[in-house]
Amino acid sequence: MRFRATRFALVTIAAIVTGACGDIESNHASHEMVTEHGEMTITAVMDPEEPTQLGPNVMTLALSMGEMSVTNATITVVPTMPGHGAHGTNEVPVVTETGDGVYEVTNLVFTMPGTWQLEVRVVATDGMETNKHFAYTVR
Repeated sequence: MRFRATRFALVTIAAIVTGACGDIESNHASHEMVTEHGEMTITAVMDPEEPTQLGPNVMTLALSMGEMSVTNATITVVPTMPGHGAHGTNEVPVVTETGDGVYEVTNLVFTMPGTWQLEVRVVATDGMETNKHFAYTVR
């Protein structure tokens, strides 16, 4: 139940700030993705809000499977810039679990303006793996 409240708060805040758009190709700060099998939901909220900025940013991820939060997952975030040969950044994002299926991604540094793609790789404790991509325009 605590996860649902946390996830609701994240999505509500993101919806207020972004006008409730969740399209992955949009430049809005909040995205929600469901795996191909419909088992895991990944909600991503970027801070600072739109527009995403050059330099350090923070992303909050909320993971769930149905009504259950996904805890103790191994998560990596890989930023690339597809329009420039898919180069990345010299900084390695750091993922920290904050509780109830919520994870904070820090040291997320964008080094130039343009479209960046963030690949979020999740391995749950039951072995389920998923990779999802979120696109952001950096100004």
